[in-house]
Amino acid sequence: MPTVAYPRCRRVYTSREASHLSGLTPRRLGQWTRRGYIPSGLDGGRRMFSYRDIAEAMAVRKLLEAGFGTGAMKEAVGLLSAVEEELSKGGWAYVELGDLEHISVDPECMSGTPTIRGTRIEAMFVGKEARSEQGQRILEGYRLTPQQIEDAARWRDKALSYVAHFAARVVNRARSEAIQEACSVNDPTPHPRSGHRHRRFHHITVVCISSNMIVFVGDVLY
Repeated sequence: MPTVAYPRCRRVYTSREASHLSGLTPRRLGQWTRRGYIPSGLDGGRRMFSYRDIAEAMAVRKLLEAGFGTGAMKEAVGLLSAVEEELSKGGWAYVELGDLEHISVDPECMSGTPTIRGTRIEAMFVGKEARSEQGQRILEGYRLTPQQIEDAARWRDKALSYVAHFAARVVNRARSEAIQEACSVNDPTPHPRSGHRHRRFHHITVVCISSNMIVFVGDVLY
């Protein structure tokens, strides 16, 4: 599919935001874009996705899970009417949780940022604050119902899990490769005095995944 340049005044989503809504990892979104399964655009040189792009990604995923081959990918447009409704209710998190009633994704409201239905309050913010006692006190001033707050918290947890799962796999793979290399690669040149052979050890970066971000914290020597 062709790549288009999205105007800056129109709401577009980064790969991370698109992951929150589609239930796909950023890497998978990039793969499907390159293979022409789903469209995407560019905004300042960055890969971006429109509201409809995300709906098409969800449609493609439905086809795959229904057992269709890659040849049926481009027929996903026929599912868009149903998928767009699911996207408007919270994206893939709505599909998986099934009973979210208070999450809304509307391109005409808050530029498409997921909100509490009927309000302009961001669902990600509410979900984050709901997970701490201090945050719950903050939310008291927003006059939200317990059901709205609970839906936001559940939606946020599910949305963040798509990115966190991908990041954890990257970290585990990097750590495993580094350990294997450190344990198997030896310097064949003996020390000039002791005659001992030296093992090369390597540093890898460890990533700590918090509740809402990925933090690079330093190197571990193996």
